[in-house]
Amino acid sequence: DMTGRKIIDRAFDSLGIDARYELVDKPLIELAETVNGLRDAETLGANITVPYKERVAPMMDRLSEDAHATGAVDTVTREGSKLIGHNADVAGFRKALKRAVAVTREGRPYLIDAMLMQLDRRGVRTEQTWHPQISIAASRTRKV
Repeated sequence: DMTGRKIIDRAFDSLGIDARYELVDKPLIELAETVNGLRDAETLGANITVPYKERVAPMMDRLSEDAHATGAVDTVTREGSKLIGHNADVAGFRKALKRAVAVTREGRPYLIDAMLMQLDRRGVRTEQTWHPQISIAASRTRKV
């Protein structure tokens, strides 16, 4: 969404990274072409949303351990023209689980209640409908 894009663009600016974050809506039929376009030298990487996470994984040249284990890619980075697929969800869930287990009721962990409470506090609803997107971070200026 626009808010996320503005936050990421501000982060790029504050770090001195000459890039912009673009939201790209592509139909499934254009997915392979879009992913192949990430190999362009101007592209720094991309974020992938549902339902493309699993479809993108086999299109990568290499997968991180977490992406390989889940079979899903939500972050793409480049090494030269090679695409590396990562899954940042795993680290996020791991961190949330560690916090949730620390919460106890009568001396016992109550993981599910804690997780649901955290999700609710963040406004996550299980009936949420996902809009498929690929968000691409691209260099503002072509490096020669």
